[in-house]
Amino acid sequence: MLKTLKGDGESTGLVFNMTTKYLTTLFPRIKAHAGITGLQLRDLRREGVSRMVEKGYSVLQIAVFTGHRDIDMIVKIYNAAQAVNIARR
Repeated sequence: MLKTLKGDGESTGLVFNMTTKYLTTLFPRIKAHAGITGLQLRDLRREGVSRMVEKGYSVLQIAVFTGHRDIDMIVKIYNAAQAVNIARR
């Protein structure tokens, strides 16, 4: 499915050939089709940030990648992920 959505990136600057408005509209249909409840689109972004933290990226690197202008939310996620990692050890 992702291969069919992949754009050329050069002409549009997009990794996938879709706008945020299209994704926002499509997401509820995808969830319903998959039988998923209780998931919001922003949860995916948070999950992505959490995984970047686990891989060792810094808060500033994550902010650049995600486009966050205010890093407060990243710092909260970063601190929570670090606490989980410490608890695992």
